[in-house]
Amino acid sequence: MFELHWGAWQAWLGAHPDWLGAAVFLIALVECLALVGLLIPGVTLLFAVAALAGSGALGLGETLLLAWCGALLGDGLSYLLGRLFHQRIRQLPPLRRHPHWLVAAELYMQRYGAAGLLIGRFIGPLRPLLPMTAGMLDMPAGRFAALSLLASSGWALAYVLPGWSTGAALRLPLPEDAWWHLLLALLPGALGAWGLLHRRQTPRSRRRWLLCGALLAASLLGLGLLAWQWLGAMPPR
Repeated sequence: MFELHWGAWQAWLGAHPDWLGAAVFLIALVECLALVGLLIPGVTLLFAVAALAGSGALGLGETLLLAWCGALLGDGLSYLLGRLFHQRIRQLPPLRRHPHWLVAAELYMQRYGAAGLLIGRFIGPLRPLLPMTAGMLDMPAGRFAALSLLASSGWALAYVLPGWSTGAALRLPLPEDAWWHLLLALLPGALGAWGLLHRRQTPRSRRRWLLCGALLAASLLGLGLLAWQWLGAMPPR
């Protein structure tokens, strides 16, 4: 059922590209909003609208900026929710049914603190809960804002660039060695993601989280440089 509705929306957006910017912003906001982000396939939706944007409707900079702003707003609302309601959040229906979600987020934040908030942005089940948990644990607003600015930048690049590049690649003649460069840029991120996910056999530690985060950051930087070189200068159609 969802696929049918989304297919209709995707066709409508393709016919009305002026609304693509609003769609990018809203999907990024909802994907980063506490609890709601767990209930919708936001990553899939964001990839799809970013691909439409990359086909000529929006430039790369505009698309990244809109996703970044949506993510920031989602983070801010989630943080305020945690800061205002604290432990009463546990009474919300989704958390009453799945209390382990919040327990896992609390343990993660208590153990890894600020570094965990940055790296956790790329861990699916935790991502929509961490800003709210930071508010529950009374993280200072200034520190949270600084971390959110940084984390949202990396998140927007990681989740928008693949879709936008896919849409743009359909109309862009890439260099012959483009795929080798792309593979080299993705390799550190793949190793970092493997390190984050392969936790049953390997004990977790702060050093390990920081190393995985550095690998992910290196991959994002490489992708950003490639995008700047190949795609960033391309004007909308």
